[in-house]
Amino acid sequence: MAHGLTCYCCGKNETSDAHYYCRDCVVKLKNMFETNQIEISESPHHSYHCISCGEHENRRIIDELLICDKFVESELKQYEQERKIIVIDGSAFDDMPGFYDEVERKFTCGLTWKIGRNLDAFNDVLRGGFGVHEYGETIAIRWLHAGKSRNDFGYGATVEHYKNVLERCHPSNRAIFEKRLDSAKNRIGQTLFEIIVEIITNSGNSGHDCTLELIE
Repeated sequence: MAHGLTCYCCGKNETSDAHYYCRDCVVKLKNMFETNQIEISESPHHSYHCISCGEHENRRIIDELLICDKFVESELKQYEQERKIIVIDGSAFDDMPGFYDEVERKFTCGLTWKIGRNLDAFNDVLRGGFGVHEYGETIAIRWLHAGKSRNDFGYGATVEHYKNVLERCHPSNRAIFEKRLDSAKNRIGQTLFEIIVEIITNSGNSGHDCTLELIE
């Protein structure tokens, strides 16, 4: 980002000299290719080659600039490889207070206050801006000893989690969490481990963009 180059597609977001397009546009372009939203050009003229690989195959016209699906895939792959890696270690905790301590150790730096001890606050931390990665920066999380955490955060821990939630939730939400508590007691539905994994990997409406590697 230090070079201050501008995305060829949107003309607004900055890129580095390693990229033609910003990450947001690459994701949009990939979706356009997959859903055939972009016109395919059949012109054989050399000047109409893909700007990246020079291939004729499956290149498309975007604002008079020709690119192909190979280019979009390579750009996206490179962005994925450039994610900042943050490692959490399941051997360092066996309950939720310990999990939040690990999150604070690995995702924050230089704070004069402690992060909230709840899953909403955890989602906020994933968005960035707490001293380790910038707000909105994409990250790759590696969860070591994930098998241990899967056991630690099974249905027993899930029951305790919902009991704690019920102690502080708004009265209008009690029925929802009481139902989830009953389900957990009957070993039905998501475990606490699965809930945490879903929070990390759900980039749709969460405000963050994380990948997760579970290392047993």
